[in-house]
This record gives sequence, C-alpha cells and structure tokens, in this order.
Amino acid sequence: MIQERIKRENAYVKMLMIQKSNQLFDETTKAYTKKHFVEEKLMGLRNIIANVKDAFKTIVQQAPASKMCSK
Repeated sequence: MIQERIKRENAYVKMLMIQKSNQLFDETTKAYTKKHFVEEKLMGLRNIIANVKDAFKTIVQQAPASKMCSK
C-alpha cells in the first residue's frame, strides 16, 4: 500500500516535471522567436525563471510526502 502510494506520487512528480518543462520550453521558444525590445525580453526571462522556481517549489513540496510514507 505504501509502495503503491510512493509510486503514484513519483509518477505525479514526473508528470508535473514533464508538463512544466514542456510549458517552459514553449514559452522560451515563443520569447526568442518574437522580436521585442531588450526590456521586454528581460521581463519574459524573469517570468520564465519565476515559473521554473514555482515548478521546483511544487516538486520539493511533494517530496517530503514520499519520505513520510516510507517511514
């Protein structure tokens, strides 16, 4: 039962990482293909960095649940 839950949580984290990386890739590709002023490019990069930070924060929040389940 515990192993199944850990497997589900690990699958969820992997799925989340894939979704976020795809989303960030799309946003990055769009940001580089558009011709904007330097200020707009920097703001887009700032937003991408914020998205990456949020994605890893979500992953880190999920990780302790797996550790608690395995004890």
